[in-house]
Amino acid sequence: MGSGKQYKESSNVTSSPGSDTDSFIGANWNTPVELTTVKGYKDFMKQHPNDDRSFATVLTEDFSRGYIIKDDEVIANVYGEAKDYLIEKARH
Repeated sequence: MGSGKQYKESSNVTSSPGSDTDSFIGANWNTPVELTTVKGYKDFMKQHPNDDRSFATVLTEDFSRGYIIKDDEVIANVYGEAKDYLIEKARH
């Protein structure tokens, strides 16, 4: 088995005007990755320890998207199975 990543690099971030994420997206942010599977999400979190609590996972109010924010910058977008996993965790 290969050691390929379960997440992919994203070429852009989209957000609706006036969304809460607009304040996180600035001129100095790096292109976030897209996390679409539970395994990819868990692998990503293992590679980015949160010992200093400097980042958070955020779901939009309508649960249509998720984001991982570090130091006020979006470092990952969460979609699909990974987003559904986060919604389930939030409800318990």
